[in-house]
Amino acid sequence: LLQAPTNEDDVVDYYQQSFNGYRHVHSSFGAVHMGFTEDGAYNERDYYGQAKLIAAHIDTLQQAAQPITAVLELASGQGVNSNYLAERYPDVSFTGIDITPKHLKVAEGFAAKRANLNFVKGNFQDMPFAEASFDVVFEVESICYATNMAKAVAEIYRVLRPGGVAVLFDGFRLTSAKSVSAALKQANELVEAAMTIDAFWELTDWLELVRAQGFTVLQ
Repeated sequence: LLQAPTNEDDVVDYYQQSFNGYRHVHSSFGAVHMGFTEDGAYNERDYYGQAKLIAAHIDTLQQAAQPITAVLELASGQGVNSNYLAERYPDVSFTGIDITPKHLKVAEGFAAKRANLNFVKGNFQDMPFAEASFDVVFEVESICYATNMAKAVAEIYRVLRPGGVAVLFDGFRLTSAKSVSAALKQANELVEAAMTIDAFWELTDWLELVRAQGFTVLQ
């Protein structure tokens, strides 16, 4: 199985071409990520599982007397997660950054209804934000698309304020995956190719990278 390295245009093409499938089959309201089921049975509300956990982190920080004024979502897609949170926290500013025009067009519809919600076109590996701009940075199934993971992690660190928290929901390979059968390895590679991902990072390597950047891994 051979695959050329992906770039930003490849990722945009994937999501542009998959737009109707995501919108009309995967989720009617614009979710482009997997859901967290609460009761073992599929329900569209499961797509808000990640946003609910982000909300729990925001609540924890606020209860610890750490003011939360600005939150950033990386590769915010069609804006579902940030819109959910912006409605819940009207006094907090939410910003999403994404590179896919069709996604941004949908997301801007949410932003038009909320004064505390904004979306910008850009790559999370080179963001147009000043240092220490956000209290919380989060992503849902997007950092796997980084073409330069070290740069992506450095950018997250740069835009976070001291004491800020990054919350990431993504796919990684486990060390144990090296011992699986050839068929399962190929199945994994086919999933990556179908999603325009070069390869999921091995979790231990990724944790080493974020620690080297200066992050403390809380969970």
